[in-house]
Amino acid sequence: MNEHASRSAAARPRGDNRLGEEQQAGQQGDMNPRRPLTQRRARAAEMTPSEEEEVAALPVVEWRHLSDTQALAQGRTSEVRRAMLWLRGAAVPVVLKVSADTCHERSMAEAAALHALEGVASVPRLHGVTATPPHILVMGWCPGVSVRELWRSGEARACLTALLHLCPVLAAVHARGVCHRDLRGAHNILLHALDTEEDAQVYLIGFSGAARHASRCGLEGDTRQVAGLARDILQDMDKAFDPHIFRRRGEALRCLSEPLHLPQIASVLRRLL
Repeated sequence: MNEHASRSAAARPRGDNRLGEEQQAGQQGDMNPRRPLTQRRARAAEMTPSEEEEVAALPVVEWRHLSDTQALAQGRTSEVRRAMLWLRGAAVPVVLKVSADTCHERSMAEAAALHALEGVASVPRLHGVTATPPHILVMGWCPGVSVRELWRSGEARACLTALLHLCPVLAAVHARGVCHRDLRGAHNILLHALDTEEDAQVYLIGFSGAARHASRCGLEGDTRQVAGLARDILQDMDKAFDPHIFRRRGEALRCLSEPLHLPQIASVLRRLL
């Protein structure tokens, strides 16, 4: 090893003691990247063979490659943290999702959904699941402001622009047989870098309730949620924030009340904007 490589290896974090005692215990346990994942189950129930195969196929991340964790949110069933993942000597910003034991199945289902969406733009990349307890999801960091926050701030144009750019993203998700099922609340849609409408970047997050091998009914449910969200934003908007959209919203509301496909929803929003 040359001198530069030696310094890089010495400088590389070997883990973050702020991850807590659970991590330390996990690092001292069985380091087999497959067995702990397939054995861990809420209330000591057994996994089916198909579930074991799905979990075993997930990529694995070692705790020693994670550092600099910061708490982002604490919910009833999970905790979300931001961290750095060291890959080939470079630090990559990631999100860690730690689920309660009783929600472990849901967490693994989210990991499997993201794994099925590998390569789809604008959804979190699944870097993997930690090999030892506490088993957590390690996902790519997606910047932006949620459509829910923009909506509360009265920024109807930004919200509708986000939904316009969401349509092709959701179509790509559906093409992989995955339906999201949690779009109406708008907290899982992030808008980033809105310098112009064309430059807007949208991210779709929050796949904990997603379903793989979705039926046509499930996919259509996502589409109805997008149309319904657009209607709610238009009906709730204040004329003072955007008189142009306010004057033209009547036709859009009529169109969005009809059964539409994602490209048709995008067309309605594009004409409105």
